[in-house]
Amino acid sequence: MITFFLIGNLVILGLGISEAAENAKILTRKSMRAVVSYEVDYDSYYSYINTLTDEDEINQAYQNSPTIDAAVAQELSKDERVIAFNYMVNTTAYSVGFDNVPVGNEENRGISTYTDENGNTVEYKDPNIMIYANMYPNMIELAEGTFQVVSGNMFTQSDIDDAKNVVLITQELADQNNLKVGDTITLTTMDTYSQQDYINGGVSADDLNLELEICGIYTTKNDVDPSSENYKWMSPYESPKNIVLMPMTSYAAYTEKLMDIQVKVHPEYYDGINLDDLKASASVPTKVVYLLDDPLHVDQFVEDHSSGLAPYTILNANNETFKKMARPLDTLSFFANIVVWIVVVNAVVIISLVTALTLKTREYEIGVLLSIGV
Repeated sequence: MITFFLIGNLVILGLGISEAAENAKILTRKSMRAVVSYEVDYDSYYSYINTLTDEDEINQAYQNSPTIDAAVAQELSKDERVIAFNYMVNTTAYSVGFDNVPVGNEENRGISTYTDENGNTVEYKDPNIMIYANMYPNMIELAEGTFQVVSGNMFTQSDIDDAKNVVLITQELADQNNLKVGDTITLTTMDTYSQQDYINGGVSADDLNLELEICGIYTTKNDVDPSSENYKWMSPYESPKNIVLMPMTSYAAYTEKLMDIQVKVHPEYYDGINLDDLKASASVPTKVVYLLDDPLHVDQFVEDHSSGLAPYTILNANNETFKKMARPLDTLSFFANIVVWIVVVNAVVIISLVTALTLKTREYEIGVLLSIGV
């Protein structure tokens, strides 16, 4: 009885450890964000190019580089497990007539200057605003509560369809410049030197700027980390307080206008380039991120939709991070299973020995019983 008791407890202990490890893996997955990104698999793409030896094939491969398919991205968003998604382009910009929210490291950065081709000393300024241009109003940050609109409203699908020049700014940026809903701000994606070059080419400064009406003000839970390694040299646009949100269509219209201006002033830059393709690529993100209703649905979502993707595009569920976190649990589960099998094998051996010893002590009795036909 003691032997069977010990064997049973060891088996239960091993199975319990294995089950606990599996439950811990589930909890680990649940603790991660339920996000999947539809993106270009650049690692596989460049590995393929490295296998090519013919110069024409290499050039052809670069010309036909993989991109995100807007139709596929839209189809993925219709899955019932998707809560929100970001079909978004991020770009830096310069504020015109208003100040960015200070990062707090301004005393470390100083002023950068360089000498242009004419021998003039030019002061270089980092971009100080980050633009998030999204094609749809249901942003992941709003769904998760990272961003919260506190005044006005998020731009609507109608604003996107009409390419309306509207924008949302952070509460801190509004307070810094005494801005409110209904006011306008002006941005430009060109630095001072580039602007002057085009102005000298007969372009007005207003043509290079983007004027946006504030439709909403939002707060963000994100902030700079003063203890991070790059904080000392962090640019203003890297601060979450300097992020502005606008429709993708409005941003695309602005970039198309700038390209037309650039072609007019410097046509030599675009010799042999398909301008329509270039304009279209400006509003195509490098990846689309989907927020699902449950982290446990992530793997199944990837499995359901991976077969219909174009070559060198993938659904990335950030499984490498999950595997890294779950590796110690897999090791624990592996050794727990080994313990169970060792106990089972030993149990069979011990029970066989006990049975054999019991029979050995009862040979005479068994012989008598056999002799009378039992």
